[in-house]
Amino acid sequence: MPKLFITILFFLYFQNIHSQIEVLNLPGNINNENSQINFFQLDSTTAYFTSITNKEYSSNIFRAKFNDNTWQVLNKSKFNTNNYSSGNIFIDKKTKNIFYNKCSLDMSSCNIYFINNSIEYSLSELNSEGFANSNNTQPCIAYFKNFKVLFFVSDRTGGYGLLDIWFSIIDEKGNFGSPINAGPIINNEFNQITPYYSRIDQRLYFSSDQENNNMGGFDIYFSEGSLNIWLNPVSFTEINTEFDEMYFTIFRDNAYFSSNQQQHSLDTCNNCCNNIFHFNLIKESKKDVMNNSLSTNYLPLDLFFDNNSPNPEIYIDSLNFNISYKDLYVDFFKEYDNYILQSKGDSLVFDFFESSLKSGYNDLNKILELSLADLSQGMFVEFTIKGYSSPLASTDYNKKLSSIRIKSLLNYIFEYKRGVFAYYNNNSKFIVNQVSLGESENLDFISDNPQDLYNSVFSIGAMKSRKVSIIKVVSYR
Repeated sequence: MPKLFITILFFLYFQNIHSQIEVLNLPGNINNENSQINFFQLDSTTAYFTSITNKEYSSNIFRAKFNDNTWQVLNKSKFNTNNYSSGNIFIDKKTKNIFYNKCSLDMSSCNIYFINNSIEYSLSELNSEGFANSNNTQPCIAYFKNFKVLFFVSDRTGGYGLLDIWFSIIDEKGNFGSPINAGPIINNEFNQITPYYSRIDQRLYFSSDQENNNMGGFDIYFSEGSLNIWLNPVSFTEINTEFDEMYFTIFRDNAYFSSNQQQHSLDTCNNCCNNIFHFNLIKESKKDVMNNSLSTNYLPLDLFFDNNSPNPEIYIDSLNFNISYKDLYVDFFKEYDNYILQSKGDSLVFDFFESSLKSGYNDLNKILELSLADLSQGMFVEFTIKGYSSPLASTDYNKKLSSIRIKSLLNYIFEYKRGVFAYYNNNSKFIVNQVSLGESENLDFISDNPQDLYNSVFSIGAMKSRKVSIIKVVSYR
C-alpha cells in the first residue's frame, strides 16, 4: 500500500526501560495482508484497531477479543459510517467518551468526532472557529494536574512543519478550547504524528520522520512535560528500525505499535503494509545503579557558606525562602579580602576560596548535568543531602541554620535550566533526602566562643564546618 494514502488518511499515518525488549507480532488473526494500525486496548479482554483495505484504500474500526492468549477479530465496530473512512479510535476511560476520525473517501477532509452518552458530536460543529477549516486527526485525551487536554494532529496554518501535534484544553463543562501548537520542541519542519500520552510514565509518545536522530522512516519518540512545554524528545531506539514505527500505546505492562518492519511483518508486498506488534514493559526492581564517574570524581561534595549565612532570624519561614545557593556563594566570595585579613594571610584560607569554595560550586553543576542525563533516560535519581554549621550558636539555632542552607541549595537545583529538576521532582522522578545536623558532627577544636572571632569564624576549621554536603547520588530504574 502506498505510504501516501496512510499519510493523507491518518496523517500517518513507559517508561523507558533500557533492557532487553522482545518485539513480537501480535498473536491472533488481526494482522493480515492489509494494514493494521491504531491498536487501543480498552481492558483485559477488549481492544479496538483500525484496518486499511489495500485495494480500496478505505478504513474501518474493528473490535477484538482476547481469548486463549490470542487476539481475535470480533466484528466491525459501530463507529463506522458508510461513505467515510473511519479510524484512530481513542477511548477516555474516565468519562467513557469515544473519539475517532471520519475522513471523506476522496481524502479531501478529516474531522474528529466523539460520542458522549450515546450521542455523536463533531468538533468542527462544536467549535467551528477552532476545528472547521483544517484537517484534524489522531485524537488522544491526556490528564495533567490541572488540565484535561485533547492532543491531535493537524495540517492547519501556524504550525512548524507539514503535520504538527496540537492540543485543545477541555474545560469542566466539556467545551473544547482553541487549538494550541505543542511547540517547537515537539514539532519541526517534518511530520509529527500519532500522539499518545501515557499516564504510567507521564510521557508524550509520538512518531516523526525528522532527519536528525532518526533510524529511518517514521520513528517513535517520547518526551516529558505538558501542554507546550517539553523536554527534548528521546528516540525509542529499542524498537525503532529503518522502516516505519508509529501508533505507540500502553496498557498496563503491554506496549503496542504499528510498523512495516520486514523481520516481523506478515505483509507480502515488500514492506508496504503495517501490522501490529507488541512487547512487555519489563519493570526492574528498585536497585542502585551508581554513576561511577560521579561517585568517584565528585562525591561527597561540600558546599560552603559564610558565617551565619543565610540568617535564620531573617528568614523565619523557610517555605517562602527563595534565596539560591548561587547568591550565597557569590556573597561569600566577596568576603575574600576580609577573610585573608582576619586570618593574617593564612595560605590555607587562600586555598580554601580557590580549591574548596569555587571548585565545589563548579562540581555541583557537573553533578547536576550527570544527574539530568540519567533523568532524561527515564531513570530515578535520588540525592542525600546533609547540612552543617559551626558551633557558634545554640543547638536549635544551628539546626535551623543547617536546614535553611539545604533549602538554598534546593532552590538552586530547582531553578537550574528553567526548572527541569523541579519538574522531575513534581513527578517523583527526582528525590531528595535531607538531614539538618547543625553542629552535631563538628570537631571539638572549633571554637564556640563569639569573642574568639578567628577560631570561631575565620579559621580554616570554622570555615569548613559551615557547609551542605551531597553525600550520595543514586540513579535507578
